[in-house]
Amino acid sequence: MRICVNVIILMVVTLAGVSAGAVRLPDIFGDHMVVQRDEELKVWGWAEHGEDVRVSFKGKVAKDTADAAGRWLVDLGKYEASCEPAELKVEGENTVVVKDVLVGDVWVCSGQSNMYFPLKRSANYEALKGSLDNKMIRLMRMVPGAYPSGRQFSDEELAKCVPVEYYEGGWERCSEEAAAEFSAVAYYFGAEIERHVGVPVGLVQNAVGGAPAEAFVSEGTLAEDEVLWDVCGDWLGSEEYAPWCRGRAKLNLGDTAGDAEQGHPFKPGFLFEAGIEPLTDFAVKGVIWYQGESNAPLTVVDESTDMVYNKRLLKTLIGDWRRAWGDSDLPFLYVQLPNMNRRWMEFRQMQLEVLREVPGVGMAVSIDVGDRRDVHPRNKRPVGRRLALIARAKVYGQDVVYSGPLPVDAVVEGAEVAVKLEHAEALQVRSGEKVRGFELVDSAGRWHEAEARIKSDKVFVLSDEVEEPSAVRYSWAPNPEGNVVNGEGLPMSPFIISL
Repeated sequence: MRICVNVIILMVVTLAGVSAGAVRLPDIFGDHMVVQRDEELKVWGWAEHGEDVRVSFKGKVAKDTADAAGRWLVDLGKYEASCEPAELKVEGENTVVVKDVLVGDVWVCSGQSNMYFPLKRSANYEALKGSLDNKMIRLMRMVPGAYPSGRQFSDEELAKCVPVEYYEGGWERCSEEAAAEFSAVAYYFGAEIERHVGVPVGLVQNAVGGAPAEAFVSEGTLAEDEVLWDVCGDWLGSEEYAPWCRGRAKLNLGDTAGDAEQGHPFKPGFLFEAGIEPLTDFAVKGVIWYQGESNAPLTVVDESTDMVYNKRLLKTLIGDWRRAWGDSDLPFLYVQLPNMNRRWMEFRQMQLEVLREVPGVGMAVSIDVGDRRDVHPRNKRPVGRRLALIARAKVYGQDVVYSGPLPVDAVVEGAEVAVKLEHAEALQVRSGEKVRGFELVDSAGRWHEAEARIKSDKVFVLSDEVEEPSAVRYSWAPNPEGNVVNGEGLPMSPFIISL
């Protein structure tokens, strides 16, 4: 795995009262942490050049000598899952002991504000109070040093807008207090995994509100792609770069917006360098991702967003993270954007296409749990649960229904269009209502509401106003009325299919 000087700089931890030559560890190593089971446990840090370092954990010992940059790294090998707390000891000029370490599964929880959205603001929080203490779940909340809210950054916040300074935070046991501040989606996901898989779960949250996907891709990867770099190279000056993000960044940066050296969390590559690259020597089970609002259209009539670009961007991000972790199969599970009064139909279709085209990914449909007026829907429990169902089936191999119905193909059969579906066991509509949400397009390009009937794993669609349909679509609206679910109540994804 790549180990570069940038990582060394990024992960330096300033410890008051400790000499420059003392053994130090990055923030990912701390009391109450979880290390990934069944993968190589690498431990690294800094010490005086030439200093011998000894690392021990659960009966294994590994040694290294700090190089000219003060960097050392050891590989302790693999460990089975364990809920018995252990100590990780690092000895050099001084001794650092990391206490209460469990071995289980670690998930990175990233994206923008709907992943950042805390549990205490979610719809089910009051009912959860008193039941959140769980020593088998550990939370690492990487807190942004300058959150991109709607005002100019202070001098202190501007100083935090460099990758080495941007995040701070450490591991905590899942307690009432810690869970309340943690990502709601990530908490609900982790609780389901811990309950059904039965191993300790570590959740690392590094989401940032409003962040565009470009910020989470390494600058080098972006620069290698001419299409992406045409947009990202001059990000504050590019009209094609997420408009809301450019406006917010200029507001935050004030007079420093023209300084090419001044960082910002929306800058291409910034959040990768600050919050992803420093983790990539640390083995993880997978990633859950909730992002897209900043890259999708901002209004109900906005048609300016380039979905070809956005598909290229999402695929590039997934590939970039997999290369960074050295794992071409790293599970990457994401949330399809929900219903809201914005023109997100094409973006949802793009997300569906990525699901088809990229191996090892999963998509949680959330078209039924959004809020038409609020970009931050409070009903986060179904989102976390659906991500967990995907993980249980595709990552852990459990026999569970993990997806709502998805389109396979569509063909004309007589006067009807037959839409073939997968994940369509016990296909039905909610509450015994008639099928809603289907449309057919006529030869003039006009869309017409259509009737539909369910038979086995197909939906047959018909409109008296369309004699020769050339395409069929479902739930193709900002706030669609589609009501098709499978036997587990999981909703069908919005889609459009040409015939």
